[in-house]
Amino acid sequence: GPSEPSLPWSDAALSPQALLRLLGMVQIRRARTVVECGSGVSTLVLARHFKVIGHGHVYALEHDRGWYELMQEWLLERKLADHATIIFA
Repeated sequence: GPSEPSLPWSDAALSPQALLRLLGMVQIRRARTVVECGSGVSTLVLARHFKVIGHGHVYALEHDRGWYELMQEWLLERKLADHATIIFA
């Protein structure tokens, strides 16, 4: 909604089309677990999807300490931490 903070879109993020395709695959397959290499907008979108449907979890490996810390903050601000885990690796 309009009161939600903006998403962390960058050149490294999935394109909107790829993100929609990923979300569609998760919905069609009724996936309850997603593992990502890297965290960002897709992590937030997937966690939000899992929160809305009431189950599921996304795990994201993150190598950048600063980005890891920022993603942790964003998950907490958006109340998505129950549906996403960022692993610093």
